[in-house]
Amino acid sequence: MTTLMPTTPRLALALCASLLMGTPAFAGLNDYNVCPRLGNSVQIEAGRTIPDVCYTGFDCIAGLRGHWLDLTDTVLLHTDGPVYPGAKTRVSIAETGADIRAREQCVPPASKTRQGYVAIRLEDIVTPGNHILEVKRIGNIGLNRHSDSIPLEIRNGGNFLNLSASGRQPFTAPAGQVRELDIAGRGLQQLRVKAGVRQPFPAAVSSPSPGAAPAPGSGTLAGRMAARVGNGTAATLPVNAQQITFDPKPFEIVSARFDSVRIRVNVLRAGTVNLEDYFEFVPPSPGIVVTPAINNDFGWPRIEVQP
Repeated sequence: MTTLMPTTPRLALALCASLLMGTPAFAGLNDYNVCPRLGNSVQIEAGRTIPDVCYTGFDCIAGLRGHWLDLTDTVLLHTDGPVYPGAKTRVSIAETGADIRAREQCVPPASKTRQGYVAIRLEDIVTPGNHILEVKRIGNIGLNRHSDSIPLEIRNGGNFLNLSASGRQPFTAPAGQVRELDIAGRGLQQLRVKAGVRQPFPAAVSSPSPGAAPAPGSGTLAGRMAARVGNGTAATLPVNAQQITFDPKPFEIVSARFDSVRIRVNVLRAGTVNLEDYFEFVPPSPGIVVTPAINNDFGWPRIEVQP
């Protein structure tokens, strides 16, 4: 003989309405978080806000809070756009429950009574773009299936330069001396120096007094060859002649691998240099820009050029 659990009139009415309407009585998504798991691979500047996105090449957690989400038994990731052949992000349930605060910190705390939660783990993320993460669960008293979904943005994590060699202190180099620095990251075989970059912190040029010849400067056209030929005779350069500098390249790439790059630094004057102004990643094909989302979100390496 089967014993039925007693129900209050309110609960019985809710269950009947649920069966007739095909929706759960107390179901629905209330809040969610998305938390990239970057670990020690990426250093983040103080004061930077971590966006609610995932990055290719890193794990990620999505925490959903709402009524009966602890009954979730299936998760799906729908991709908006092309999928690389043979590549598929692994999606699995990491944790479920109905506690006010979950063990997984990415799950929002409950704001009402009986709010379940589910934490979803994403691994081997390979496809950037806009996605939909869907969670499915059984309906009331075992009937029907119900689902909720959230938008999920995945950004390119395949190309980035780490902020520093250790900790969060910037790299250092002496002014006017050559130093080689090793910088870690990913996709660094595609790193290059931007075309046309010149020495940062140009020296101030004082205006000569009227009628006075400019003082020959080291490394300038006036200093190396302060003469021109006119009508077959040598003549001094005019006072307002443009001086062309022969300063050394401030940066050169010595060697590069997928996860590290060695750059040669030769900055003549002291100051702080942001490498975003001097380096870029090679586009895979014309018209396609490689966007180092991690550097754009968390900052680029800096070099403190010391006097």
